[in-house]
This record gives sequence, C-alpha cells and structure tokens, in this order.
Amino acid sequence: MPTKRTLRGEITYSQAKERDGNVVHELSYTGEQAKFYTRIYRNRDAISELVAHHLGICPAACQVEEPKKWMSGSFNLCVPVNVNALRRVIMRFPLPYRVGENFRPGNADEKFTSREHLPFLTQLWHSLKCTFRKLLRLPLPSRLVQHPTAIPNKLGPYLLIDFIEETDGRMLSDDWHDKYDDNQTLRMNLFRNLANVILTLSHKPLPKIGSFTIDNNGFLRLENRPLSADSTIVENEETTLDIPRDRVYHTVDSYVK
Repeated sequence: MPTKRTLRGEITYSQAKERDGNVVHELSYTGEQAKFYTRIYRNRDAISELVAHHLGICPAACQVEEPKKWMSGSFNLCVPVNVNALRRVIMRFPLPYRVGENFRPGNADEKFTSREHLPFLTQLWHSLKCTFRKLLRLPLPSRLVQHPTAIPNKLGPYLLIDFIEETDGRMLSDDWHDKYDDNQTLRMNLFRNLANVILTLSHKPLPKIGSFTIDNNGFLRLENRPLSADSTIVENEETTLDIPRDRVYHTVDSYVK
C-alpha cells in the first residue's frame, strides 16, 4: 500500500483513517520543516551576532552548532551555540508551521516573550532598580527584560536560554523508562513535588483567567487570552477561535462558554 511521509514516519491511508489528528495537514509539516531549518541554517551569522549582543561579547566567540545537534520538539526548535568553547547557550525558536503563524500572524510572538541573557552592567542596573522599588514597596519587575538591538532580526521570535549539560541534569523524558517505570519511590517523589508546585501556585488567587505575558518594562501581566496546546493545534489547522489576544475571563462560566 502506498505511504506518505510525516514527521512521525511513513503512514498509509488505512493508518491515517484510524488517527484522531488532521493527517492531511500533518503531511505539509515535512516540507515546512525543511524550509524553516534551511532559513535558520543560512542565518547562522545572525544568530551569532544576536547571542554576542545579549551576552556582551564578540560575535567571533559564538559558534552555532551543526543541524545534527539541533533539538526539536512539537512546537519549538532549539539551536545550541558554543560560547568561547567553554559554555553553551540555546536559541529557541517557535516552529511557525506548528503554532499557526501563517494562519494567524503573531501567534509565534504570543508564544514567546523576551527572556534573554543580559550583560553584567545591564543586570546590575536592573538589580538596583528592583532594590529601590522594593524599598518603596512598589511592584517589582521580573529579571526578564528587553535588551534592544539594531541587528536586523531575520529569524522571528526567539528565546536565549542556558544550555543544561548532562553533567548538571537530564530531561525527564530521557530517564523516565530507565529510572521511573519500576521505581515507585522515584515516581512518588516526582508526583509529590509536582503537587507541591501546583499547591504553591494556588496560594495566590488570580483575578482572571488568561495567560501571563511580560511587558516592555519587564513586569509580569495577566493580560493575554488563555493559551493551551489544544488552542494552538486548532489554530494551526486553520480553525478560527475568534478570541482576541487581549481577551481574559473573569468567571469560569464565561471561559467555558
């Protein structure tokens, strides 16, 4: 039986009929992925310049890793960058063909806010401002602040984040089957800690239902429409949700309806 290629592998018509997802739409991902990866690869110099700008170093000290070392999930591409051959950081890009960017421009921006490394002096000034605001009992901005640059951004939204080396830790998905499948103690510790995180978050009541954003001044705001994997998938499949980006809900009933 003839097969078609998806990011998950080859698929036949009979297999596609048994799937719940939009397989016809998934068939376009392979070509879109190749185009996006090619664009990122061709702009390696721009990546080096942006990383150097945010870290306050020379672009020559930043070396973008080859594509075979790139990491991709369902919605993001992570490109490792070597810095002075001593440490690594990651440039993380939303996948435009998975977040509905073509159908609703701005979805990629909505997914990413400015979470960038900053040079020491910028961090120091930001810390001093936070100290003064704390003394005056004013709201404190987050440490995630803008770091403007005149470098043309040919890459779209991105995050610059630390690379966690295997000597410091591994992703849970890498160790789950080896360590957690048959170890009840580890599983209990994991779920207990996850429950503690949820309980801690619930200690502070939120005035509305939505998603957090970070404004241009570094303040955390609950001013964006609720975002979920399901809503992203629906819009990516070109189904209009008709929810403005600044829509928040003040009751559960209004959100559910």
